[in-house]
Amino acid sequence: MLRLLNSILLTFLFTSCGLQYVAPPTPISQTADRRKVIEKHLQNEFEKDSSTYVSIAYANTTILKPESHRDLDSLYDIKYRNERQGVNDKELEKNIQIQRQIALNDTSSILFIETHLFGVKKNGKMAVYSSQFETTPTHEIRNVVINDSYEIPANKLDFYKRYLIEESILYPGFAPTELESELYNLFRSEEESKTGASRDSVLAQALHVFSVMSRKRVLKKTTLLQELVNDKMDEIETEKRENPRFEAIEEDVVVKDGETQFLGYQVEYAYTKVKDGLNYTLNYKIYFDRLYRITSIQPF
Repeated sequence: MLRLLNSILLTFLFTSCGLQYVAPPTPISQTADRRKVIEKHLQNEFEKDSSTYVSIAYANTTILKPESHRDLDSLYDIKYRNERQGVNDKELEKNIQIQRQIALNDTSSILFIETHLFGVKKNGKMAVYSSQFETTPTHEIRNVVINDSYEIPANKLDFYKRYLIEESILYPGFAPTELESELYNLFRSEEESKTGASRDSVLAQALHVFSVMSRKRVLKKTTLLQELVNDKMDEIETEKRENPRFEAIEEDVVVKDGETQFLGYQVEYAYTKVKDGLNYTLNYKIYFDRLYRITSIQPF
């Protein structure tokens, strides 16, 4: 009872004096604070150019320690292994104390590397940058390196984020569907083989396909091809199409040097057009490349 009363009295005294316990910063809170500084820096920089900064993603933080700190870590690793085995090494304890003092006297600072993917939006377009920020324990930015940059349509940023983290387009928060996973691998592989404007073109096509899938709730490859054809025909045929139909959807292949090469897809599409009281049937062969881009529309 006396112990409980003492505890209550101490709590009352601290509260009445306006004193509050403040928890020390954790690694998670330190990371959050460091990234806030980075984002504020970028926001201020791009506002000067009337652009809008958008945070997209971060990789795991990399910590660069001076050699004296790494040596101390190595000694502690040995100490922890010994403790698990019940070993008490007095010589090791002395070495740890010596190395701690060496580390304290080391003027080299621990550095934190934040790999940050961010966008800069202006005039409906978004430039995406892969960057590295080198910061000190007090969150001072020491150095910035831009590793890569490319451009995407600003209104398709959400699709890009899901593609980036391999999240479903149709079901945000869940793993991709079988078709989505296949498309992610296809476009990512193609991206890696391209640079500059060619890479931007591949990425723009990927985001276009994802937007069609989202709008039409597409789960099958044949349905995707049909919807891409419908969109294209809406662009080039302004009059009403009666009884639109897909006669055939198949892979487009060619045999070269005895090997079958996959080129894309071939779709046979037909519809009826009414003019001057007469019905006309129009037939087309529509060719797609591997990335679902329409390369040719041929009447037959």
